[in-house]
Amino acid sequence: MREAAEPRAEEVPEAYLSLPQATFVDVANKATMLTKFGQFDRALAYSTKALQMAPDNPAIQNNHFDLLVQSANPYAAAPYCKMRFNLRPQLQRFGTQKRR
Repeated sequence: MREAAEPRAEEVPEAYLSLPQATFVDVANKATMLTKFGQFDRALAYSTKALQMAPDNPAIQNNHFDLLVQSANPYAAAPYCKMRFNLRPQLQRFGTQKRR
């Protein structure tokens, strides 16, 4: 039996993006993956969609802010600065919860 060939790096994002996106977490994960591949414009589209799906989620808001800053668009991130500052207590609790 022949072994399947490893996918090329440029094929990975497209294969991952073809997976279903039933929840805002699925959409946000795709934004994160695209960011890691340096595809900031595409990542921003997914991040914006995740933010629309879960506008009050502090982790989604925080990740959207980070993506805007990383994509060399700090002026677009400016409206999220105050929001991020206000979210700090929530994010600290979110990040320090014990995982099971």
